[in-house]
Amino acid sequence: MSMSYRLENPVHPGGYVRRNVIEPRDLTVMDAASLLDVTRQSLSDFLNEKSDLTAELALRIEAVFGVEMDMLMEM
Repeated sequence: MSMSYRLENPVHPGGYVRRNVIEPRDLTVMDAASLLDVTRQSLSDFLNEKSDLTAELALRIEAVFGVEMDMLMEM
């Protein structure tokens, strides 16, 4: 018997990355965007949960900060 479930209010990976990766390192959005080689605006939109996570951004986050891409994509 296989059970599946769906979270009522799933966590947006942008909020998770902001709270658990960016803020603890005292990085500005501009600093983090530079490290990830993305625009400040695109990273800001993601961190503020205004845009979805792309596979490319998830891969960059994994490469730079060590957060597993699969975990982020499953959020």
